[in-house]
Amino acid sequence: MTFPSSLSLRRGGFSLAESIISVGIASSALLAVIGLLAGTLGGARETRVETVAGLVARQMLAEAREELQATPTPPLPRVTLLLLDSAMQPLASSRTDSGLLGTFQGGSQDARAAYFARSEVALSLTQPGLLEAQVTVEAPANAPVGKRKIHRYVSLLAPP
Repeated sequence: MTFPSSLSLRRGGFSLAESIISVGIASSALLAVIGLLAGTLGGARETRVETVAGLVARQMLAEAREELQATPTPPLPRVTLLLLDSAMQPLASSRTDSGLLGTFQGGSQDARAAYFARSEVALSLTQPGLLEAQVTVEAPANAPVGKRKIHRYVSLLAPP
């Protein structure tokens, strides 16, 4: 009578220790990939904000040029405040600081608000005879002033 050896009794599969080690390695790799994705998503969000800020600034500068050409002697400085949603649609606007100033400083309570934009056209201090248009776009709009990312754009305009 022959007895089966210990090798022949062992069944195929993994031991508990091998399973725990393989799960640990797989979870470490997965956490590393998730960390990379989080960084990429944060960078994409910042790029989107910068792109929108540039588009809003370009639009506000074009409107300032059109208004200057339509008005022979515009009152200066000319200030415009806008509250925009994430699709760059205006939610509120004001021609002077008084209309949206409180909302601008404290942060918007409107859940749709994403950006504050402020344009100011005044006489240039560095280039006599020209006008200087400065556009500031801040996001997120629901944060107080000190907590927003600020994008500033400046352009020189010829007076009408």
